[in-house]
Amino acid sequence: MSANANSSLKSYDIVFLGKDAELYSLIRNILKEFEFDFYRSENLDDFGKLIAQKCPRLILLSSDSSSLSEDENFNTLRTAADGKIPMFLFTKTAAEYRNDGSFGSTFIDNLKKVWQESALPKKPPSRAKFMEIGKTHNEKRKFTRISVKTPVLICEDSANGFRTNGFLRNLSAGGISVNSKEKISDSGWHLLGFSLAQGKTFKLRGVKTRDSYIGDHWHTAFRFEKVNSADSDDIDEYACNLIFLRKLRVFSEFDAEDLIYIMRTGKKINIPSGSIIFSAGTPGRNFYVVFEGKIKIFRMTGALGAKKEKFLAFIHPGEFFGEMALLMDIERSGSAQAVENSTLFQINRESLDELLTSRSDIAVKLYRSFISALVERLNTTDQELIDSPFTTPLDISKM
Repeated sequence: MSANANSSLKSYDIVFLGKDAELYSLIRNILKEFEFDFYRSENLDDFGKLIAQKCPRLILLSSDSSSLSEDENFNTLRTAADGKIPMFLFTKTAAEYRNDGSFGSTFIDNLKKVWQESALPKKPPSRAKFMEIGKTHNEKRKFTRISVKTPVLICEDSANGFRTNGFLRNLSAGGISVNSKEKISDSGWHLLGFSLAQGKTFKLRGVKTRDSYIGDHWHTAFRFEKVNSADSDDIDEYACNLIFLRKLRVFSEFDAEDLIYIMRTGKKINIPSGSIIFSAGTPGRNFYVVFEGKIKIFRMTGALGAKKEKFLAFIHPGEFFGEMALLMDIERSGSAQAVENSTLFQINRESLDELLTSRSDIAVKLYRSFISALVERLNTTDQELIDSPFTTPLDISKM
């Protein structure tokens, strides 16, 4: 097989052209663990309508449609978009390929050669799966527990009772542990006041379960009593979100205290499927981290009245986008749309400016992550196409 493509593949739309439903099913099953979007057309008319809407990165021709490879109209459509679209021509039936034990691995190897990729993109784990990574200690624990350092006020259940300040050490929706200079009494329950991200303040009843004197302070554990479901859910969600951020490359340099500050700086937003997050040509005001869902980055190309969508990339849980327009104070070069119901973590320009003033050390770490992402993109393409895939002509390959 020959290959002269010179692009860093980001769009993985595959079109299967033919009536061999069994072969189509076999190919989809071989590629089920990878990030591909499949489209099927049974005739040239359907294929033409599809090409008019989007430019696929690969065409698969089943043997019953092999004559199309010599069809002038087909080849015109194949070269009408961004150069000649790579194509595989299958010369055997699905049954013959199924009996070939090496067909699956050979097909995948050929895809990597065509796209000059060392590996194909696997479907990303969901945020729930991210939470399972590294789960080793006390897996039977009902609530997610995190280490967090934030001020807490502890008051006894009496008008003139004991009051002291301390710092949270561990937090979960079931209770907290606190470091304090003073010993906390064992009698009755205590009112525990603390705040987390986005100014959310909690005042919860807690019963002391144990304490110990460590170094120069007391370490005391409390179990929450009569916590309403909303507060419990908010704390557990905060803990899960913090763990999620901790695992992301963009925050790889951040310690626990840094991440708590980031959580306070940004906010979580829910985006319904189909909603436009921002459009090309608009000012960059926010950058986003994907918690859940899937975001499509695209650009409209072509003359006025005949514009067509050009796919750029999918952004998955754990990935971020929108940072360059924000940092460089320029207009968005592409548009972003949720293709699934999505949850994003958003930091706006005002919050970033405040971060520069109040915690320049954290801001520097964030900028380093952005620059690293920019350099990575520059290593795979040129300045004009910094966030855009491109296609060059490729010979037909036979399987």
